[in-house]
Amino acid sequence: MKEHMKTMGVTLKRTIPASPAQVYKAWLDPKSPCNPCSISISHVYKPKLGGLFYFKTRKEGMETAHYGQFLSLSPGKRIQQTWMSRYTRGIESKVTVTFQKQGKDTLVTVHHANLPDDSFGKSHEKGWNWLMGNLEKQFTK
Repeated sequence: MKEHMKTMGVTLKRTIPASPAQVYKAWLDPKSPCNPCSISISHVYKPKLGGLFYFKTRKEGMETAHYGQFLSLSPGKRIQQTWMSRYTRGIESKVTVTFQKQGKDTLVTVHHANLPDDSFGKSHEKGWNWLMGNLEKQFTK
């Protein structure tokens, strides 16, 4: 019998100087530096309801596959997808990204739920912070 693993979530927020529609479009563009596929050595990316994604990264000689499915796409408002990799220890986690208009800006919130409560799970905070930093740089050039 497999032992139940304790899980955790990571939530990050960033204000981006662009409209929700612009930020949403950038987030889903695999060529955009805020999209995880932008650092991949190969990817399949189908941002549509029920669409699958897969990307592989290489760091220090080790390749890591990430994959999941788009659960909901609400243009300019919300993206939700499942997410699995060796860093989720095989647990199907869930990523929800929301885009909320704040004056001329957009408050982007990333919530990654059902991560293992260990160093692998906690490493997602660094990854999402890096991608959100790339998103901010993309719109503040």
